[in-house]
Amino acid sequence: MQHLFDQRVPRQKTSRLRLATRVFSRGLAKALILAAVGLTGLTAQWAVGQDVPIEDVPIEEIVVTGIRTSLADAVRAKRAADNVIDGVSAEDIGKLADTNIAEALQRVTGVQIKREGGEGSFVSVRGFDPTFTKVTVNGQSVTSARSRAGDRGLNLSVLGSTVASAIEVIKSPTADLEEGGVGGTVNIKKLRPLVLGQQKLTFAAEAVREDIRGSTNPRVSGFYNYVNEDKTLGVSLQGYYYDRDFTRVRVRGDDSFQSFTDPTTGQNVSYQRRVRPRLNQDTNESMSISGTLQWSPSEDLDMYLDVTFGETEGIDIRFDSQIRFSDNDINFADPAYEVNDAGFLVSAPVHNLDNLDFGGFTNNTEDRLQSYAVGAEWALSDTRTLKVELAQSGNNKVNDDLPTRNGNLRVAGVSLNGVPITGETLAVLRFGGASESGFAIDDLAGIIGFADASIDHVGLGNFGSNRGIERTDADEYSIRSDLEFQLDGAVNTVQVGFKYTNRTEQERGTRINFTDDARAAAGAAAFAAGDDFLRRFDDYVDVVPGLGVVTGTNVRPFALDIISDPNNISSIQTDGVDDELFAERSVFALYGLAKFESELAGLPLRGNVGIRLVNTDTDTVGFGERIDADGDTPSRTEVDANGRPIGVSEVTASKSDFQALPSLNFTLGITEKFQARLAIARVMRRPEIRELTPFFELGNIPVDPVSGDLDFTGTSGDVTSGESGNPNLDPFVADQLDLSFEYYPDDGSLLSLGLFYKDVKNFITQMVTTGTRTLVAPDGSEIEVAFDLNEYVNGGGAEVNGVELAYVQAFSFLPAPFDGFGTSLNYTYTDSKEDDTDFPLPGTSENTVNATLYYENDRFSVRLAYNSRDQFRLDQGDGANFRVELDQLDASMSYQLTDHAKLTFNVVNLTDKPFVLNVGAADADDYSTLSDDNFRDFELSGRQYFLGLRYDIF
Repeated sequence: MQHLFDQRVPRQKTSRLRLATRVFSRGLAKALILAAVGLTGLTAQWAVGQDVPIEDVPIEEIVVTGIRTSLADAVRAKRAADNVIDGVSAEDIGKLADTNIAEALQRVTGVQIKREGGEGSFVSVRGFDPTFTKVTVNGQSVTSARSRAGDRGLNLSVLGSTVASAIEVIKSPTADLEEGGVGGTVNIKKLRPLVLGQQKLTFAAEAVREDIRGSTNPRVSGFYNYVNEDKTLGVSLQGYYYDRDFTRVRVRGDDSFQSFTDPTTGQNVSYQRRVRPRLNQDTNESMSISGTLQWSPSEDLDMYLDVTFGETEGIDIRFDSQIRFSDNDINFADPAYEVNDAGFLVSAPVHNLDNLDFGGFTNNTEDRLQSYAVGAEWALSDTRTLKVELAQSGNNKVNDDLPTRNGNLRVAGVSLNGVPITGETLAVLRFGGASESGFAIDDLAGIIGFADASIDHVGLGNFGSNRGIERTDADEYSIRSDLEFQLDGAVNTVQVGFKYTNRTEQERGTRINFTDDARAAAGAAAFAAGDDFLRRFDDYVDVVPGLGVVTGTNVRPFALDIISDPNNISSIQTDGVDDELFAERSVFALYGLAKFESELAGLPLRGNVGIRLVNTDTDTVGFGERIDADGDTPSRTEVDANGRPIGVSEVTASKSDFQALPSLNFTLGITEKFQARLAIARVMRRPEIRELTPFFELGNIPVDPVSGDLDFTGTSGDVTSGESGNPNLDPFVADQLDLSFEYYPDDGSLLSLGLFYKDVKNFITQMVTTGTRTLVAPDGSEIEVAFDLNEYVNGGGAEVNGVELAYVQAFSFLPAPFDGFGTSLNYTYTDSKEDDTDFPLPGTSENTVNATLYYENDRFSVRLAYNSRDQFRLDQGDGANFRVELDQLDASMSYQLTDHAKLTFNVVNLTDKPFVLNVGAADADDYSTLSDDNFRDFELSGRQYFLGLRYDIF
């Protein structure tokens, strides 16, 4: 039976082929191989027309149960591959309560994941940003749209882990692999029904307990496989549903550090002048469905239809507070005043607070992913195979911000709860590790008593004036064809093919403005709600010290009816033209690939060599002038009959690019159990839509306080910042080298050492330039303003090199009962540096560790999995913002109740670690000042407990 990682229907092949085809194909392939070998300085002896023996890697039957079997499956796939890959297989996926594809990948060598809400979302390979990770389903590209938060790359939390039967992480490409994976390519493999070859129906249900929220949520999945009697028709279906209610406790510091001179010591002290506690009450509903229809009427023809759909809808209700003070408010004589060794203020006793703001908002999000593919594989003869596939994929994101309700409490110069404010210490604000969470507030409970708050104590503040809806849509259509020739001799396979892809992406924004009467009514309704409006955080004081005395508000429960009434809308406005940002990209690729088996110095050598030729034509549409006002005030107050702001011009641009991407992969069998690999390739990644689109955007234009119109008189200040796209950007290009050594002590065990190097060119960054521009108001008046413009440009390059170590071993050689133990360990070291700044690449951790220890017998299994990554730089400006070292421990257990029923219990984040903890350095060039005391952002979602039952009906 075919191996799990091979999706084709088995068929017999012979060596007969017409002479003309053989001579042409063999000559082309041999020329490609000899040219590549010449580049590497290797010499080889070619035995054309002869069978050259290589190591015979056994092909095992599909087994979908058991930790040991799943790890061994992934090891066998790695061993048999011609290029550098790693991965996970069916039983491994979902064994640790992996809720989605990203979570399933976190234990793969060289893979790092980004978490949102404590759940894996975006995947990085070898330290590169997620946009450098290409994602495919059964080799078919899956497109992705940019999110509201600026996240780029495919959000893999959209797909439940049950969609996949296996996942490959491809680190060295082959010519037939679609371009885009500078870091690597993640290929989600769906098991074809005729490959499984049997009827199967499985159902699993779990109750998921959220530690902080105290909620219990359902998670269910199912799998069905049908095959007819003569095994010519098969259908497989997978379904997944997860309704999650959870709480995130968050504390944010300031966006940048301030400094003052200590009057008692003369020391320069860095500090953050505001602290922002936040409580997020989230609901995420996720669903994914995957299906395959396969028909093989003869051994020469195999046809299929693949459908994959994933959707996540989220509601984030946020409660905020903001405590602000200055160095003038600090009691330097108070013993609680403390500065750490790096010169950061970690304890601030204050006799005054500038103010305490409270507010909140509701954010609704939708993220949908769909992928369809219809194709056929046709054996034209015993030695020729034609593959054709038509495919479509799309990613649609919607972000809906409902209006906010804000207020503030002025502490200075007033009395609270009848207690006059004096020059004595009013409160002690603590930052950093003292609380083991990054933040603590002391001595505020008796001062800010919102339970007794009245109109005299709490200002009504402002109800948000608008509702913002942002949409991003990406759609991709493609056709590909691959022709494969089987040959006799050293060159045993030649592939040629093409792929044409048409991709469109657009970003659109809409603002819904409300009447003053509606705003007042919503604000009054919220304030009248009393304690529900002034939400206390008492239940979470044990999670983050200090939150028991901080309050916030959210408008949604009180204002939703009001703002949903069309009669309360004053205007509907787009931020720019209808297609605010739009790009259409046509890609035509041709490739040639030759696979070979030969000898080098008497040792078996196998591999492939090829080249991919890619032509890209991109047309973009943007706005030549979009002006943003101070705050959230709409950029234009007058619109034309089509709803477009007056004065905004639509700008188009075109860009063509051609790339030649050669690749070669060699595997040398040094002994029966030891092999070495060498891989050389050029890879690329195209610019993102926001980088490439011709737009010009300025901010901070003054607004007339009476009319609300933009103030073009020049009397209220100048424009201070702006942003611009660049239609002339070139793609990222990287030359890469892989060298690895793999030892297989026995079938399914592995000890490996891998070295990798990437030289990345044309890095896209933002360059700040200063200039002036004449702006024209709707009434024709003009003003020349100065601005600092952030423009996307091709900068220098970057170098990335690293080491990967992996060890997989089942301890079956131990005496019973210890023979049930086993382990999977891997370590990745990554060193990266940008040529222009000497900073490490954003998102790159120097050290990453994954460690799994398991025990299993016929009925019982238990596994602990540990994941750790070093601090890494965030993609923010001067490079002085880092996410600190984070680790996570997960556990899983299962017990086979009957031949068909299995009881499962899993714990995610067993040690209750935060998934976000950001820190900063006072000096971007001096990372020695980084410490937990200098926190920027802290976020915790707590543990998750999964109790479930899996039942194999047949």
